[in-house]
Amino acid sequence: MAETTFGVILKKGGTSFGSITKLTPPSFESGKVDVTNHSSGNFSEFMPTKLISVGEMEIECFSNSATYLSCVSEMGAGTVSAWSIEFPGNAIPPLQFNGFLTSLKLSDYVAESPDVQKFMLKIQPAGSIVASGV
Repeated sequence: MAETTFGVILKKGGTSFGSITKLTPPSFESGKVDVTNHSSGNFSEFMPTKLISVGEMEIECFSNSATYLSCVSEMGAGTVSAWSIEFPGNAIPPLQFNGFLTSLKLSDYVAESPDVQKFMLKIQPAGSIVASGV
C-alpha cells in the first residue's frame, strides 16, 4: 500500500529541526572498477567496489534567526552532528546518520509575492546511514 509523504520529521541530536517544507533524502551510489582485459571479448567489464557513496540531503524549512545563525556557526566550525529522518507510517524505518552542513541559503525576498522567510540547507552524511529498528 502506498504511503503519504506528509509528516516527515528531521531531527538533529534527537530534537526536531524546524518546520520542514521540503526534504530531499540522500541518494546511494555503488562504486565500480573497470576490469576490462584482453580477453573481455570487445566488451568492457566491471566489478562492484562494495563502497557506497551517500549523497547530500536537501532541506527547505521556515527560518528563525536562532536556527539560521546556529547553522552558520556550525558550517564555520565544521561540526559533525547526529541526524535522523523519521518517515510517516511504517513503510520506511527511521534513518540515522552523522553529517555536516555543506550549503546554507536564505530564500529570495520578492516584493510582489511576500512569503514567510525560508532557508535551504544541504547536509552531507559523513559515512553510513543506519535504518533503526531493522
